[in-house]
Amino acid sequence: MAKELSIEEIVAKALAEQEEKFNKKLKQREENEISLGCTVVETSEIVGKPIMDKEKKKKKEVDGEPQFYASKYIAKLSFNGGEIDTPINKKMFENLKINLRYLAKGRLGEVKEFGNSSIKPIFSDFIEI
Repeated sequence: MAKELSIEEIVAKALAEQEEKFNKKLKQREENEISLGCTVVETSEIVGKPIMDKEKKKKKEVDGEPQFYASKYIAKLSFNGGEIDTPINKKMFENLKINLRYLAKGRLGEVKEFGNSSIKPIFSDFIEI
């Protein structure tokens, strides 16, 4: 037979449940997390351009080797309702397979493209489904 709870125990249990619900809502309010079921349509690399020395008007070199800006990698994702181009890192660029379904997980953040800033999804993980 189950032991009946005292009034203090019932109140303490109810308060604990309310506090748990409140903390969950508080966390949801501050959360920046997105997930998207998508298909990779294409990936592309924008090769970094040579770094120019503004004073000498020549390409910068270190130990005789020309210096370049880092390459950028982009994936075009198709999802129910549209398509989006999103920045990815080199490892994702090498591992993503065209025409496969993925669950993309990430956050919304500021993305700079050709000097313009916009808020876009930034995916940090692609799970093959």
